[in-house]
Amino acid sequence: MSACNCDSTGASDNLCDLQTGQCSCRIKAGGRQCNLCPPRNWGFPLCRPCRCNGHDTSNCHPETGVCLDCQHNTAGKNCEVCATGYYGDALCCLSQDFTVL
Repeated sequence: MSACNCDSTGASDNLCDLQTGQCSCRIKAGGRQCNLCPPRNWGFPLCRPCRCNGHDTSNCHPETGVCLDCQHNTAGKNCEVCATGYYGDALCCLSQDFTVL
């Protein structure tokens, strides 16, 4: 172990692995220097969960919490609305070309 540039809030100390440079992170901290939230969380050091309403397959923006990859024809900061060309509730966005027989 050697002295590193570990984040004083997220790391348990200022020592890191000689090979990888990985600091020893506290719970709810991640990244090599323990200065990031763990996956699917944002807003270090508070680290709030991403709120993408089950429509995001990746992570949200680490600083703003905006969902980065809305799926299932959804859009919006939190994948809370139907994408352009779709209508209905964000739980089930239907194409405007959809017709019921």
